[in-house]
Amino acid sequence: MKTLLHSLYTLLLLIPFGLLGQTVNTTPVNLVGSSDPIPGPGGFIDHPFTPSPLTGTYHGGVVYGGGVGVQETWGYEISDLTIGEEYVLTVYYMFDRVFGTPLYDRFANLSMLSGAALDFTLIPYVPEPDWRNWYTMTVRFTALDVTDRIDIQTAGVSDNSLWLFTDMAIDGAGDCDNLLVDVSAREICIGEEITLTATSVNDGIITWDGGLINGEAFEPLAAGTFTFNTTSDHADDCDYSIEIIVHDLPDVSASADNTTICIGDDVTLNGGGADTYVWDFGVLDGVAFAPVTTETYTVIGTDINGCVNTNNILVDVVALPIIDAGIALAVCEGEPVTLNGTGAGVGGTYDWDGGIADGIAFTPLATTVYTVTGTDENGCENSDNVTVTVNPLPVIDAGPNDAICIGESYTLVGTGFGISDVIAWDSGVINGVSFEPTTTETYYFTATSAEGCTSVDEVTITVNPLPIIDFYADDTVGCEPFTVRFTNAITDETLYAWDFGDGEVGVGASVEHTYSEVGLFDVRLTVTSTEGCVNSDTYANYIEVVPVPVAHFTFIPVDETEFNYSYNFHNSSTDATNYSWAFGDGSILEGEEHPTHTYPQVANGNYHIVLTAINDFGCISTYRENLSITKELIYYIPNAFTPDGDTFNETFKPIFTRGLDIYDYHMTVFNRWGEMVFESYDAAKGWDGSYGNQGLVDDGTYVWMIKFGEGMSDKKHIEEGTVTILK
Repeated sequence: MKTLLHSLYTLLLLIPFGLLGQTVNTTPVNLVGSSDPIPGPGGFIDHPFTPSPLTGTYHGGVVYGGGVGVQETWGYEISDLTIGEEYVLTVYYMFDRVFGTPLYDRFANLSMLSGAALDFTLIPYVPEPDWRNWYTMTVRFTALDVTDRIDIQTAGVSDNSLWLFTDMAIDGAGDCDNLLVDVSAREICIGEEITLTATSVNDGIITWDGGLINGEAFEPLAAGTFTFNTTSDHADDCDYSIEIIVHDLPDVSASADNTTICIGDDVTLNGGGADTYVWDFGVLDGVAFAPVTTETYTVIGTDINGCVNTNNILVDVVALPIIDAGIALAVCEGEPVTLNGTGAGVGGTYDWDGGIADGIAFTPLATTVYTVTGTDENGCENSDNVTVTVNPLPVIDAGPNDAICIGESYTLVGTGFGISDVIAWDSGVINGVSFEPTTTETYYFTATSAEGCTSVDEVTITVNPLPIIDFYADDTVGCEPFTVRFTNAITDETLYAWDFGDGEVGVGASVEHTYSEVGLFDVRLTVTSTEGCVNSDTYANYIEVVPVPVAHFTFIPVDETEFNYSYNFHNSSTDATNYSWAFGDGSILEGEEHPTHTYPQVANGNYHIVLTAINDFGCISTYRENLSITKELIYYIPNAFTPDGDTFNETFKPIFTRGLDIYDYHMTVFNRWGEMVFESYDAAKGWDGSYGNQGLVDDGTYVWMIKFGEGMSDKKHIEEGTVTILK
């Protein structure tokens, strides 16, 4: 461990601190605040422009003036800071007069926007003889944020102007070169040597305090923590300090769990006051061993710092006492015995194996050799033994525990050997004679051996009740096929056997069965309990299965005319009590058995009719039929008419007997010159031979065009022809 720490410390100290320290912040700073830079050298009345030695620029503000109590504030933004690092600000400042002779009642305070503390907060005032010279001051602060701003606040009380010009530079706190230091060890034990070696990267001469010589070993004279400081005669080198810990030697102790032992006994030696321990004579710290003679043992203790010390202890080994366990004994099984040991002397103690106590009666379970251990006043032990013979009790057997169902008979038979006298069963039971137990009970069988030992054995006969039959169906009446779930109220038995009354059977505490025939059915359940007891019960006429309704209907028109839209529906369903009709045109009718229904009067229609028949048990049957209503388009167009006032054949128009869409009709008539002489959108209105208000046209042939649609479909027609007027 010491070697590893020494190597680690050496590695760390050989790394230049400049590589581990903060990086110098070279980010430019910018003007912020209320004051603007003075614009060019022309602003100076008494003196020319003097640039900042840092940047060649200048920033200025009125120290006082411009009105009583007026304050001016400007500042510089700082970025790329490391929180917790110390930084050095170099403040370049110069005072100058613009005109007049100002009074000297002014101040210029410094503060950080973040509130970080500055070690100097006031820019020193420069008296008049030294105006126009640039001065520097340094202030230090510890960064509270990654960006900040240093503000400069100035104020005065008169109207004369005195100008303060500033510039800023920022650098990291480490502005010197770190020494390279090699330490042979940071921690040693008293009496050991240590070597401190420092090297200057600038070839400076190293000096250690306390008279130490660089690179030469020395031995600290006392334990403790010591600080050693070194300096270099080179101005660019940093000073260096190092702490060396000198550990005192451990206060090692030697102990034993017993310093006086009996020969053959183990002893455990333990070191204390350190971390690791090594004993002589091959003894392991904290591990028991058996010394054969009296001996002094030495331990070497090493603490966590590697420091070493020693101590020793004497272990005395003494002889063993002679112990007597007494004479052999013989008893019957279950009788008490008292054992006494001797030979341990005055103040000695005796310890028997198996938990027995010396001089106190106990009951041995079998013939056994008992060993007593005697301990004398020195704590030395020895042992002896004695045999206690236990005569066995007669071996009898009352039989195994058993269980029966209530109402059954049972026979108890006790057996055994080595029996000279039998006291056989209690509760009035006779060996080998059957009887009928009514409750669960334990029976005792007793017998005595030739040695007078008595044995008792017992048997328990459990009387189990019959299982309880209490089943139910989720429904008892339904239509074929009728599915029923049967469940026994008590479902913790072993076996459930069902007879559904239709020739089918099932097993399980809860079963489902489907009846496929109409009728009344008995249901029987036989239950076997977990103890093997059987019980059964039958529910007579428990399930009723009724027929399923059969829906059916026919339909005929109400009359035989061509334009009928009403139909009579004849219901021929069976085993139903209620009906529901859907006529396919959106109409629904409930309850009526033989309805009449009228369909919309359109030329063509296809209707899907559904009859739903229901009985009193909610069983449903449906029947479907399609009904089609189709009307054909029939018309003719005359080829002449006589508008002569005799009320016969006075107008010209097409004659439609069926199928016309009256909302889709257009007729036009033209003379031989292509002039339209008549137009109509009403199929009922014909041409009477007139032309507007000019009266009847001349006899002759005229051209017509008729456009119309069918009422039973979306089909369109265009018809053309001629008509002749005869007056």
